[in-house]
Amino acid sequence: MIKKPGFRRIFTCILTVLMLMVLVTGCGNSTTPGTDVPQTNTNDPADTPDKQEKPAEIVMALCADNSPRTADAPLIEDAINDITLDKINTKVSLQLFPYSSYDQQITLMLSGNEPLDLIFVNNSNYSSYVSRNQLIELDDLIDQYGSGIREALGDYLDATAIDGKLYIVPTIRDLAKCYAVNMRKDLTDKYNIDTNAIKDIYDLTPVLKKVKEGEGENFYPLVTAASGRSILSYYVTYDPLGDAIGVLLNDGLDNTNVVLYEETEEYRDLVKLVHDWYEAGYIMRDITTTQEGYSSLLKAGKGYAYLNGAKAGYAEQATRNVGAPILTLPLTPYIANTASVTQVNWGISVTSKAPDAATKYLNLMYSDKDLVTLLCWGIEDKHYKIYEDGFAYYPEGVDVDSSGWTLNMGYAMGNQFLSPLWRGEQPDLWEQMKNDNETAGRSKALGFTFNSESVKTELAAVNSVRSQYRMLIECGLSDPDSGIIEEYVAKMKEAGVDKILAEKQAQLDAWLANK
Repeated sequence: MIKKPGFRRIFTCILTVLMLMVLVTGCGNSTTPGTDVPQTNTNDPADTPDKQEKPAEIVMALCADNSPRTADAPLIEDAINDITLDKINTKVSLQLFPYSSYDQQITLMLSGNEPLDLIFVNNSNYSSYVSRNQLIELDDLIDQYGSGIREALGDYLDATAIDGKLYIVPTIRDLAKCYAVNMRKDLTDKYNIDTNAIKDIYDLTPVLKKVKEGEGENFYPLVTAASGRSILSYYVTYDPLGDAIGVLLNDGLDNTNVVLYEETEEYRDLVKLVHDWYEAGYIMRDITTTQEGYSSLLKAGKGYAYLNGAKAGYAEQATRNVGAPILTLPLTPYIANTASVTQVNWGISVTSKAPDAATKYLNLMYSDKDLVTLLCWGIEDKHYKIYEDGFAYYPEGVDVDSSGWTLNMGYAMGNQFLSPLWRGEQPDLWEQMKNDNETAGRSKALGFTFNSESVKTELAAVNSVRSQYRMLIECGLSDPDSGIIEEYVAKMKEAGVDKILAEKQAQLDAWLANK
């Protein structure tokens, strides 16, 4: 018992010595190269990643076919990571799904809780993703990591909000749209068409008449832009408020009264115009059943013109598709509405394990020229080359089929204004598009998104009615004076269209009150 206090004192002394040795060793290592002690860094920590941290990993689901034109996707992925590992300490994996099955593939990945971060979202599925809680809220993430996004988009970003919350980021492109007639230049020159006299859709009648008379009985000047789409679906002078079942007239510039467009005099007048064209032989006979679109029809010499949504540079795009010069003449002013702004977007999956990193990467898509150019055109000197005229084009010996990265989807790659223009475009295309976005008229409902959940049964029924009548009426096959418009409207009312209109008006009024 006498020895116990002595042992305690000895143990205490030993422990003290050991602690001093540890402290001395630690001090000695503080100046040794290669230790974990951070070095002085004058860069903003938010801009310079900590290279000692394990890189975050994210998955970007691209809407693109796995084909020879995307065969170099692994090389693109490596090149992306050369940028992102250095700038945001993030490793990106690309997954490619064809457009036809993209939504289905994303749904399967979400339901299976598979790794998924960045999702391609369009205005037809945006509200569905949000209502199913499949996209995360982005407000705080963009405030913290998305300064480049906000700078690039300005107040257009806020036009995508649902219930005051951001879930998607629209890409930089033609955020405002117009509708136009697109005509073969050879026939326009042949018949000395005065293009300056064409201001709206009604001005096309003498043009179509002249070409029809010159080309003969079996030539039909006006063709469809795409199979399954009516003529009037490409001449829109209203804000569709999403689904066009209940719209704002005059592009939503005047008032916010939701009306059924098919009940208006404007609709009847347009339907009568198109019917007159059909009866006169100006519209292709099989327009309601054809599986062809404008490019193959005009390329084969089967038509002269078509209506379509247009933007700066559209004539050059159509010319490439047709293989012959096309003239594009706007028939409506440039207008921005929710549908035009949210046409192409990116969102972050609710299953994302690294939303911070995904937002940082998304921010680079709107602010980093090297990344945007890589996504748009591929690897310099392999997939594209910048020539003396400043335009990008294929390197010698490479073409559209052999490139290995030919997406032609710059409009979906964040801020395409950062990428070089492709040969054949107008040199000031980006400036034109920026100007159109900035000066366009804006619907009073810009930023409003209709939630159709409470009327989904009625919506399905009304769409079923529309599928029976719309093509016949809006392609000119049916005489509007025969009573078919009244029959069409009556069928929609039986299906519950008035309930949809009332719900849409109530939601719009509430949105305006809280704006």
